[in-house]
Amino acid sequence: MKKEQTKTCVKVLKVKLKPTKEQTAELTRLSKEYIYHANQLVQQAVSDGRFPTVTSRHIETSIPSVVKNELIRYAKSKYAEHGNCVFK
Repeated sequence: MKKEQTKTCVKVLKVKLKPTKEQTAELTRLSKEYIYHANQLVQQAVSDGRFPTVTSRHIETSIPSVVKNELIRYAKSKYAEHGNCVFK
């Protein structure tokens, strides 16, 4: 019995997305909310001296929960990286 060998071919395509005006506005809004809430979490962590225990439920905004979770991870990493710095 000879095992049949199969070859797989993978092709990479570059795709450039061109959002509509409405999609661009929504992406801009989401980006600003993401940055605002990440800054709020880091600011709270700096004032408390430790990063707060938060979940996506604690962040009250209209961004998707997956993005909220990424926001929390991002804020934690920035606090760990710059937490002892003096902010002016």
